[in-house]
Amino acid sequence: MLEHVHPNAEGYFRVATAYFPALVAQFGTPTVVVDDETARRDMPLTEVDRLAGEYRMAVLKNDWPFVPEQRPTSIPAAANRIEEIAQARFTERLTWADAMNVALAEYERAGNSVEAARVAVNLADGFVTSADAQHKAGVWLLRADAAARGLHYLRRAVALDAGKIEYQLSLAQAQFMLGRKADSIATLESILKAHPGESRAKYWLDEVRQRSAGQ
Repeated sequence: MLEHVHPNAEGYFRVATAYFPALVAQFGTPTVVVDDETARRDMPLTEVDRLAGEYRMAVLKNDWPFVPEQRPTSIPAAANRIEEIAQARFTERLTWADAMNVALAEYERAGNSVEAARVAVNLADGFVTSADAQHKAGVWLLRADAAARGLHYLRRAVALDAGKIEYQLSLAQAQFMLGRKADSIATLESILKAHPGESRAKYWLDEVRQRSAGQ
């Protein structure tokens, strides 16, 4: 627990774990069952948000009712770029969305697809009407070897903007990675029906058909 009655990240995880059996009893077993290890790994808490939260807690704990009188709080010097971004967010020099986008660019530069995907998913869930945000989340999840989760966001992207060829190509990729070759072929054929000269769709359609025929 942190200040007053708010759990910390671990506390929220334990609350969710405690509620889960009751939800299953009420609504039935979900289509996808996730174990605790996977849920902990995929927790939608970015490093920037975690650090900014810790800075806020430090300020709160240096004030009443934790101490008789308010005392100054010193934030340690940033040791890396992500800590710099978190501190800029904490001091409100960056909005949440800007902090997420800067962090995403930093993780992309560092080649950290897992953390990039975590940030992209937060942006997609924060801006559910943005097709671009859904697409980015889906693509980063594919790069992080989480194609099943990526499919969800890529479907969202196509539903929001079915005319964007890149979204449909990424959807076809996710379908293929998940072994849904018939769905992948249908998606690629749909692209070519609307855009007969689309060379990328032609290439991947041939590839998927050949691989399907070889099995």
